[in-house]
Amino acid sequence: MKYIVFIVCCAFLACGQAEAATKSHCPNKVLDTGTIEGIYRGVECGDSCFATIELLSGEKFSLFADEQAAEKALGSGKGQRVSVQYKVEQFWRNESDSGDDKHGFCQRAEVFVSGKVLAADPAPSTASSPKAASGQVDAEIASLHAARKQLEEAAQALKAERQQMEESAQALKAARQQMEESAQALKARNADALAKRNALLNSAPAPQQGAAVVPAKTAQQAPAPAPQRGQTVAQSSRPDSKATASNTVGVQTVVQSKQQQAAQPTENAAKDFKELERLAEQGNAEAQNNLGRWFLEAGDHERSTVEKVNLPPGLASRIVPKNYLKAAAWFKKAADQGHPAAQRNLGRMYENGWGVAKLKSRAVEWYQKAAAQGDEVAKMALENLK
Repeated sequence: MKYIVFIVCCAFLACGQAEAATKSHCPNKVLDTGTIEGIYRGVECGDSCFATIELLSGEKFSLFADEQAAEKALGSGKGQRVSVQYKVEQFWRNESDSGDDKHGFCQRAEVFVSGKVLAADPAPSTASSPKAASGQVDAEIASLHAARKQLEEAAQALKAERQQMEESAQALKAARQQMEESAQALKARNADALAKRNALLNSAPAPQQGAAVVPAKTAQQAPAPAPQRGQTVAQSSRPDSKATASNTVGVQTVVQSKQQQAAQPTENAAKDFKELERLAEQGNAEAQNNLGRWFLEAGDHERSTVEKVNLPPGLASRIVPKNYLKAAAWFKKAADQGHPAAQRNLGRMYENGWGVAKLKSRAVEWYQKAAAQGDEVAKMALENLK
């Protein structure tokens, strides 16, 4: 117990010496200066007077102030936005009014120097200022996010528009190339059609006058009768005049029938095309593939196309014009049903860019499907693409 009392006494004496020594280490001086802006809330006085400035963040900033000086500079700006100059001052402050410098402390405080009113509009009340300021910040952040999102959307739209323009340019280029090819094909088709028409009309000429027409012997013809007694072999083998005349008339009838068919081929071809189109629309894969070939090969290779419907060559372009888009569409319908020839034809469309985009990967895909079903032409096409 004696030791505890001794220690407390020593501590008390040491504190008194420290206080007495602190005054000499606390000269009055200005440590720093600064300027703040905020809402002026007035001057409050107690033991000391303080001018209160509310910052835009909602924080209150109190300054030691002379009441008259503060009111003179900011009296008309209470509740308004002001700019205030202050200084950070160090000074000794006694604990009592006796003027005893041994009992006090060294104090640092922000002291009002001068100020002025910046705006005449009243500011929000003290109670709502922090929330209002926070809400304003949130609103500004939300506005920035919205603006950023709009910019991103605008960038995406510009990118999509640019891509669309590039695709349109590619499509126009392909259309121009197709038109040039169609013009060349039309020119060749006109010359070819004229030559085929002349050849068709001259394919079965009528028999020359005075020429004998001997029909071919068939299994159903009766054997020639044996020569009668007293009749020579030459006489027995002489053709009957009535039979010869009948055969001549029959051949002439066939020739006339062929000439009539050659004179009006388009009408029959149109009927067969309508029937082929009807079957294709009902979902017949074979008809769909053949209809696609009509649109693809019109004017180029009509013979291989029209043989499917028993039409003479050179008539496809008279019924329908060449149309790559329709050809690709009908091939696709048949290919989706597993038709190997249609799958191969669709691969050819993708390989050459006829009616569809020119894509080697899609061409290989359809060639492989046709080759898997044993299509030899598709297998050769795959080898050529490697």
